[in-house]
Amino acid sequence: MNHIVFFSSGAASTVAAMRVAQKYGTENLYLLFADTGIEDEDNYRFLQDSANHIGGQLVHLKDGRTPWDVFNQGKWLSHRQGEKGCSYQLKVLPCKEWIENNPDISPENTVLYFGINFEEIHRIDAIAANWSPYKVETPLCWDEFGWADKAKIFSTLKQANLTPPRLYEMGFSHANCGGFCIKAGLGHYRNLLKQMPERYAHHEQQEKQLLAIMGRDDIGILRRQSKGITLEEWRKEIEAEPIQFDLFNEALGGCNCFTEVI
Repeated sequence: MNHIVFFSSGAASTVAAMRVAQKYGTENLYLLFADTGIEDEDNYRFLQDSANHIGGQLVHLKDGRTPWDVFNQGKWLSHRQGEKGCSYQLKVLPCKEWIENNPDISPENTVLYFGINFEEIHRIDAIAANWSPYKVETPLCWDEFGWADKAKIFSTLKQANLTPPRLYEMGFSHANCGGFCIKAGLGHYRNLLKQMPERYAHHEQQEKQLLAIMGRDDIGILRRQSKGITLEEWRKEIEAEPIQFDLFNEALGGCNCFTEVI
């Protein structure tokens, strides 16, 4: 039986892979990493460290484009991604193509594993539909290991002497795409501006250029209620505000690459 773990270079998928390796061994274990081209440099260190610890075969896939390349080619910017979005184009599609082009892999002899925990288990139906006819499992919800919440995930990495990607210590809810995410909220980008102002400035400029090409001034990556907000507008709001602010009213957002409904 082949065991394929969708390996994001983040904490959750790493612990999921550790559980698969412990339960089934590493002889036919594949760690599938789809590189978006904008991952934080420390993710590559963690990717290799964790792959060395787990064993199996690390498969590094790279489309060659970044999310901004996808947005520019499609002249499209939206939280609703679907097949036009960066999640599908840069993560789902390369992985599907690798699986389909591998003659030793079929739905009859392969299980796919995703690093979602019990707090996200409601997404399992969409995952199963997206990857049908393959069987999918969620190792972080396996009873024999105990359901893994965030604390359990990070304690498992600590016990394995694996240092998580630095983005977690910087306050990001996930370590994907170098702190950028089309689905992230106001709080996420407030943190990006604080922690990595040069990286924020890069994405702000990319958004500005794309909107100019599209001829749009009524949309942006961010949203407040039904109104689109650009990264430039949000930065200026932050710079003009008093020291105190209400973070509880700012959504962090989160990455659901591989698992959104396509």
